[in-house]
Amino acid sequence: MRYIIILKVHPNVIECCMEDLFDVGCARDVARISIRKAQVQKAKVSPVERVVYRFFMLTKEVHNIASKLHVKKVIVENDWATIMQEAYALKSQGKIVYVQPYIPTKQLFVLILQDDWMLKMCIQL
Repeated sequence: MRYIIILKVHPNVIECCMEDLFDVGCARDVARISIRKAQVQKAKVSPVERVVYRFFMLTKEVHNIASKLHVKKVIVENDWATIMQEAYALKSQGKIVYVQPYIPTKQLFVLILQDDWMLKMCIQL
């Protein structure tokens, strides 16, 4: 008799996959990225968590997260609306200096990124 134990996915992995969904968009690709990042994610946690959680996500799990985000309108069908949502979320985290929304034939989309490293380099130079 065989027993299969299915471990829950670590919350950090889910959060990382949600970020990848905004960047990549395809559930299959995000699952592949998750598998590649599994060892790195596992190394970041305590030894106890390493045996209690799983550090990769299956394509179906990523697809389920994407579906929930679509239902909540966090990721929307319109590409520009999705990009703007992500831009405003990053702006609230202090990673974006300026966002100019896109208005067809009137205004170009402008996004100025600045992470901590870029800020330090600007101050140094």
